[in-house]
Amino acid sequence: MKSNIELLPDLILMDGPLNNAVGEWIDKEYRDAIYVNTLDPEIETDERFGQPHESYKCIRVAGTNGKGSTTRMIAWSLQEEGYDVGLMSNVSTTKTLTDTIKYNDRKIPKAELKNLCREVNSVSHEDIEPYGIRTIAGLEWFRRKGIDVAVLESGVGSRYDATNIVSPEVYSITNIGRDHIESFGGDQESIVEDFALGGSKADKIVTNAEERNVNRIKEASEKNVSVAPRRATFQGMNKDLTYNCLIQDSMVKTSIRSSYQEENLNTSLEALERCSLEVSRKSIDKMLSNFRFEGRAELIEGDSDILLDGAHNLDGISALKKTLSETDRDVTAVFTALEDKPWRSMIEELSSECDELILTEPQGGKRDSHKHRLKERSERYVSDPLKAVRTAEEYAEDDSLIVVTGSLYMIREIRGKLVR
Repeated sequence: MKSNIELLPDLILMDGPLNNAVGEWIDKEYRDAIYVNTLDPEIETDERFGQPHESYKCIRVAGTNGKGSTTRMIAWSLQEEGYDVGLMSNVSTTKTLTDTIKYNDRKIPKAELKNLCREVNSVSHEDIEPYGIRTIAGLEWFRRKGIDVAVLESGVGSRYDATNIVSPEVYSITNIGRDHIESFGGDQESIVEDFALGGSKADKIVTNAEERNVNRIKEASEKNVSVAPRRATFQGMNKDLTYNCLIQDSMVKTSIRSSYQEENLNTSLEALERCSLEVSRKSIDKMLSNFRFEGRAELIEGDSDILLDGAHNLDGISALKKTLSETDRDVTAVFTALEDKPWRSMIEELSSECDELILTEPQGGKRDSHKHRLKERSERYVSDPLKAVRTAEEYAEDDSLIVVTGSLYMIREIRGKLVR
């Protein structure tokens, strides 16, 4: 009997519940199952399936903050250069699983993912998780598309994440915070060690982690670790909330609306520098001009602009606070967070940069038992997240900014109803 066999029928059927089976199964009832203590079932299944990733180059990205943005910056820079690129990302602000597997920014058709999952499942190890099946199916789709390079975003953790079946040219580690700390053994050192050992198969490791974490990464991985130099710097916020970016004495206007992306950009530039594929400055500039990431500093324009920002831990909120400090607009924030986040500290941090704060109910299944405590923390509490945003619009002055933040799951629930 396969573990999580009750999830596999949904995965094979590829109907609506598939999103729960392979995407949100981690987030709610099955969250604890994402972080396992062995990758053997995925490795064995991958070998049985012919190791499709051996036919192209791979770059892998892990971390607790910024890995999604870094993955996309690397992939889109390579794509602008003319390479055929496979991009595998996590379910975050989208409810459509096929959005997480893309070839040159075109998502995998549902029918193809359905058939590939069936093929992988037919030879899979009995203990493989649905996430592993999805990962190997995506890697096989990339092989059939004849890609040059795959850029893979890890899920929770790195050492035992299904994407670690590949041997990447470059392994990038972004910021390392305290997310999912219980899954790693309950301390910061365990988190750092996990990300370090996740690079054991990589030719090169690059990171923008803090110096103390870099030293731990070097010790645990026993590899030469390259710290991303500050090649790029963001210059002040423009009227449309975007930044100009200075790279090597040359300026380019970006579509980026968050100052924290500067770190992710520098990590991406170092990863591109270290990989064997050449990427021109022109391609990087094009990527910066057109960069977008749903739910990550995504602006929805209107009478009062709405900024969707997926900051879901204290580091993320601190970075968002820095961005908000650079705007002269009044800010109304709509916030919620899951119970296992430091939500009290997140509220305090965000409140210091906002004119108004509206709290709303978390969308995390069993991780919302603190909602009554959230309600007690604010004079303005609106249980329904979408109604909370509409309430913020009513309070907001002209040319003010509404920020929706604290939980990717909240953004996932309401984004489609807000995008005009």
